Amino acid sequence: MLYNINMSQLVKYQKGKTRFEIITQPGSVRKYSDKLDNLTKNDLNYILESDFIYTNSKKGNQAKKEDLERVFGSSDLLVCVKTMLSRGSSQTSSKERHDDSDQKKKEILTYLNKNYLDPKTGYPHPVIRLETSIKNIKYVIDPKKGSDTQAKEIIKSLHGNLFFKENSQTYELVISNEYKGSSNIIYGLTSVTSKKKERGKTKYVINVVPGNNDTFLKKLNELSQGDYQMKILT
Repeated sequence: MLYNINMSQLVKYQKGKTRFEIITQPGSVRKYSDKLDNLTKNDLNYILESDFIYTNSKKGNQAKKEDLERVFGSSDLLVCVKTMLSRGSSQTSSKERHDDSDQKKKEILTYLNKNYLDPKTGYPHPVIRLETSIKNIKYVIDPKKGSDTQAKEIIKSLHGNLFFKENSQTYELVISNEYKGSSNIIYGLTSVTSKKKERGKTKYVINVVPGNNDTFLKKLNELSQGDYQMKILT
């Protein structure tokens, strides 16, 4: 099989001192990453550029059958490839990096638009205004970093150019002190404006932005099995 290693993507997998490599077609790792449980031999035609497992693909050194059987429990190509795709490390193409960055930018813009208001108007900043402002400050989007974290960094960087006010809902929350992890959830996902302990329980007044609401309620319910009281204040 002919292939251009400069255009292909290399997947590496190391077990102890032994390293294995497969040469894959551009974009195929991402395309098939969610289908590994149902991967077939026929799929390998669309994943692999070369039907071999190497110890050093640049030198053309192929892995020995006994090493494959020792590490993967089989020398069958499909078995080995499935393991390497699920546990190995792969290169990312320039197109994939661009797509990831573009997707992350959209997530950040959505987060800012949904969770923050322009204090001058009481309405969210338009997405086009946010996008232009981020471009002007030359903020570099990190595809692997959380959208909420980067959104907060952008707000700090934009201080003096754009102003933001949290678009939050205020609640009163009462929860038993027996749920030891509750304070981590509350302080991690809300803004606490007051806290008062009373008769084995703690009463909080909290502000929750829309982007954190579902995660906050899910974690609180998982911890307490719904054993708390919560009502809207404003």
